[in-house]
Amino acid sequence: WPLHNIFDAATAEATALQKGLSLIEGLQCVPVTVETDSLELVEAFNGTIQIWSPYAAVLADCFQIASRIGSISVHHCNREVNYVAHNLVKHAFVSNSTIFWDDVPPRFIVSDVMNDVSLFVLQ
Repeated sequence: WPLHNIFDAATAEATALQKGLSLIEGLQCVPVTVETDSLELVEAFNGTIQIWSPYAAVLADCFQIASRIGSISVHHCNREVNYVAHNLVKHAFVSNSTIFWDDVPPRFIVSDVMNDVSLFVLQ
């Protein structure tokens, strides 16, 4: 799912959310918690602000998919603790490949995933 013709980070974030929600819908995973470091996207998704931007149509599609999924929440997390997402994006730019997994994550993010799980357990 390469992202073509995307010229800003906010549109890339919204498109990634759209692709992720489509994948979640196909896998029928519920309940779902989505974390992103885009506060604007979180506020728009949760109805705190209205978006009149290039990605408004993408966000509208996200609303449709989310309504079909049912139990979903979108939360903000600081960029500094979002290492898994950062390393996935970094790998995608370097490798130009698509990776799917449902049990064992790719080696290049295993330590970041373990750190995320450890932080979640400690909360």
